[in-house]
Amino acid sequence: MTITADDLRKLLEAATPGPWVWREDEWGSHNLVHWVEGETFANGEPMFHCIHSDGSANGEYSPDIDVDGPDAALIALAPYLASRVIAAEKLVDALRECLDFLESECAGWPTAEPERRVARAALAEYEAKK
Repeated sequence: MTITADDLRKLLEAATPGPWVWREDEWGSHNLVHWVEGETFANGEPMFHCIHSDGSANGEYSPDIDVDGPDAALIALAPYLASRVIAAEKLVDALRECLDFLESECAGWPTAEPERRVARAALAEYEAKK
């Protein structure tokens, strides 16, 4: 499956915005929620938007995710990581254009050849992971 920066941008725009945090409610259940410090309901209670529940229902059945584990941490980082991928894609595009320009304008400059090879190899490695 190939996901482009544009696909990520659309998904990020459609998803509940970050930051996401794991929160234990008053019954001991854990929920992955969107929460912005200071955002409250009219009664002053913190406003949370549930993203994922641990399914524990006060211990009545097992959680479907380890809320302290690496999977939960990665899920909670998803909005941040998606925004970083989008920014990295923009940076790679800009660097590719710069490298193309330098190769056309500085062709034959032996002092730039080692850096050019390193940059092209890094770009090829990046492109292979798409």
